[in-house]
Amino acid sequence: MKQFKELLTLTQDELGDKLVNWLINDYNYEVIDNGYVIQGISDTPNAPVLVAHLDTINTHRNANETTYSARLTSEEPVGAPKLEDIIFHNDIIMLHPLANSKLACLGADDRCGVKTILDILDMGFRPHILFTTDEEIGCQGSKKAVTEKLLEEFSEASMLIQVDRGVHEGYWNEMVFYNYDKDSIPEIYDELSKYFKLATGSYTDVATLGPYLNKPIVNLSASYMNEHKRTEFISIPAYEKNLEGLSKFLLWLDTQDTSSWKYSTKPIPKTVTTYSGGYGNYGGYYGITKPVKYVISRKPLSKKNLTLDNLLKKLVPDTPLVARNTFNAYFSKNFMNLDEGIELLHEAYKKGYTCDTISQFRYILSYGEL
Repeated sequence: MKQFKELLTLTQDELGDKLVNWLINDYNYEVIDNGYVIQGISDTPNAPVLVAHLDTINTHRNANETTYSARLTSEEPVGAPKLEDIIFHNDIIMLHPLANSKLACLGADDRCGVKTILDILDMGFRPHILFTTDEEIGCQGSKKAVTEKLLEEFSEASMLIQVDRGVHEGYWNEMVFYNYDKDSIPEIYDELSKYFKLATGSYTDVATLGPYLNKPIVNLSASYMNEHKRTEFISIPAYEKNLEGLSKFLLWLDTQDTSSWKYSTKPIPKTVTTYSGGYGNYGGYYGITKPVKYVISRKPLSKKNLTLDNLLKKLVPDTPLVARNTFNAYFSKNFMNLDEGIELLHEAYKKGYTCDTISQFRYILSYGEL
């Protein structure tokens, strides 16, 4: 509880500084800190990379891509709860009903992931470590690392394991593989299935980092619920159980030959066309086909114009109303909140894609990465 208290009451800046100090002085890591990602380099080159992000929804972020460096330019007027804002009661940690009204949430997403990594280190494991910034506004820290072609120190790592999953499909021990094909290395899935339940998700840091580093990925439960809301809370029994599951998986992983492991994109299912011919852009409504890239890229939309309806008109200009119904059908299963869905569509827009059919729009909603 003492460490949870400290982690939940630190801003992104404060936490980043402390983690650098802890990794160097308490755990004897070589550390690379460039302001938007913090790397802890293991002495074992093929160790896995454990990933967690430092920001929370309470963090006020500066995502200007030309000068981006979250821990050097961010402003956090509220930043994090104070101790008096938090209730620590037996097996639950939650925000006090009378907590500062400017607080949007407890911040368990993803301070639980940070604590998990620290607890893994205290158990004696020495994985590679990656702490990212501004995941909550589109994984800006990890994307910046990819853009600048960093993280070469992880080139021999076995896989990427993020701890940043809430309860979305009714379980406290969910795991998500995103666009990674879990069947390409079945032993990973088989072992994880002893401790975690398969679920679906839309996006987090490892979804960007896996293809870049060519490593298998998974995102594991961090034992929080109702993230991004004032009703967010942490279950201590679930946390302890998931920590145990991760530690057992790491012990197993240490016995494996991972030299040939690589990232494989999950196969796209064959298109199933319900309306074929005669219905224009309704053709392939129940299918999935890749959208068309008409331009190299587009400038980001302004904050004022960054709305769901505006994005749908630009991405699916012929049938935006049908696209809205399709988005609604995917929303509860694939996205934690509306902002996450909008961010996914905005990325497709900025990359220059346009959907001529609803089946192409379904591709974006199903697979995210283009």
